Amino acid sequence: NIQRQDLNPIEEAEAFQQLIREFHLTQEDLSRKVGKERSSITNSLRLLKLPKSIQEEVAKGTISMGHARAILSLDNEAEQQEVCGKIIKNGISVRETEALIKKMKENVSRETLKVEEKNPVVDIALESCAEKLMQSLGTKVKINRTAKGAGKIEIEFYSQEDLDRIMERVR
Repeated sequence: NIQRQDLNPIEEAEAFQQLIREFHLTQEDLSRKVGKERSSITNSLRLLKLPKSIQEEVAKGTISMGHARAILSLDNEAEQQEVCGKIIKNGISVRETEALIKKMKENVSRETLKVEEKNPVVDIALESCAEKLMQSLGTKVKINRTAKGAGKIEIEFYSQEDLDRIMERVR
């Protein structure tokens, strides 16, 4: 039934999640079985992290999957709702949505930098480590280091199954 032509992106994501849960599949296994790229499966499952009201707009086709992916880059649910409302009200494109979100993030970053009074220093070695971890784990990884040299690694996952897959790779 997942191969039906008229599935909306939310129905498809829910179907993927159900298959992963019921048959204990990894995203990689599922991608082979349904003939889709693992990244497509991951992006589809990420839609389920959106607030229900935004998921409903995606299901109705009021906003596209591209809009939804852009909205997912915002951590704050209120900001997500605000952007969704602007998309619907003004009929803005995915590119315009991405630009709006970038502008919102830049404003937040400027405020954060003022508060923290940090000098942004790009650590190429850390970026390289993060990139290697992303490739190895198949998910987004952030490495943050303090001025004293300590730090933390942040590994994103999008479902319990995704977490299980990552844990298998780490072991």
